[in-house]
Amino acid sequence: MKMQKFIYTILLLSFCLLGKSVGYSQTPIHLHCEHLVNPLGIDVLEPRFSWQLSGAKRGALQRSYQIEIGTDSIALSKGEASFWNSGKIDSDAILVAYKGKKM
Repeated sequence: MKMQKFIYTILLLSFCLLGKSVGYSQTPIHLHCEHLVNPLGIDVLEPRFSWQLSGAKRGALQRSYQIEIGTDSIALSKGEASFWNSGKIDSDAILVAYKGKKM
């Protein structure tokens, strides 16, 4: 399976943000792989994923993230990641390298 086949079905889920505790939540936007919006032919073994937060209010911080990657967007929406599920990671990182199955 080539890397580009599942790049398009990346979902960044389960963001737990500091802002959530005060009554609002943020969602990831501007999803990128290797700093590209629609990557094709990525030949990096551990591509990096990055994102921004939507409508971040002043002082809002990301507390954790979870990345799920698969080839089937419907399965991903049900929590079935066929290539990688990072699990909940307590971190404010917004640039994360792929650590799933080798291609």
